[in-house]
Amino acid sequence: MATLYEPELILETRKRAETYPPDVALKYFKQGNDLYKNRDYKAASKEYEAALEIAPDYTEAHINRGIALGRLGRHQEAFSAFSEAIALEPHLAIAYIARAVAFSNIGLYQEALADVDKALAVGPDDFINHHVRGIILSSIRQYEESLLSFDKTTALKPNFPEAHVGRGLALMGLGRYKEALVAFDKALALQSDSQQALEGHQIALELLLKRLAKRGIISWKGGKPKGYDGPITLTKGPPISSYIIEDRR
Repeated sequence: MATLYEPELILETRKRAETYPPDVALKYFKQGNDLYKNRDYKAASKEYEAALEIAPDYTEAHINRGIALGRLGRHQEAFSAFSEAIALEPHLAIAYIARAVAFSNIGLYQEALADVDKALAVGPDDFINHHVRGIILSSIRQYEESLLSFDKTTALKPNFPEAHVGRGLALMGLGRYKEALVAFDKALALQSDSQQALEGHQIALELLLKRLAKRGIISWKGGKPKGYDGPITLTKGPPISSYIIEDRR
């Protein structure tokens, strides 16, 4: 259900000097960004290549080219593009994060974590670095460590809904379903149409109800309840809502 964060294209080029990057290279770069936003990744990669022919040390063009190539499934070329960017600017965290996402997307999780650690070394207070680390750790079921990363993400950027979704997924992995519901609720409060948060909330609620039924606290006939409705019959204890919301106060 979870998907990795896709790095945003670096839409605005940093001017390192009055004449750099050259206007022609910048033109190709911007055209590449426009094509990328229209999901024409092949054409976008060609525009970035044209920019790089004019300005070979155009870091942003290397990164954006790598992201476009990744979308095309040309992973080795994407890794090379990110590595070129890192060689040019070894202290640019987004280059490591872009390569980490590419590694993770093909299942090379240890390599991905190594790159995230490098990004954190140069950008310890960048919330995206912690967020990507959390998702990679969840992918390999290291939920305790993943939760710590998402906690750091939400501390740095409380209004980032994807981080609350990540917390919810990690908490579900740990079997802490009530807390997961709280996390998904926070995500939905920030982004009411978040499909991941909606799906996560439904799954966490169903797992909680199954647990309560197994313990004999409720009698439940199954199915995915909508909100807090459903064929729930109490056999003992307080109303079902108190089990679900007690940790939210």
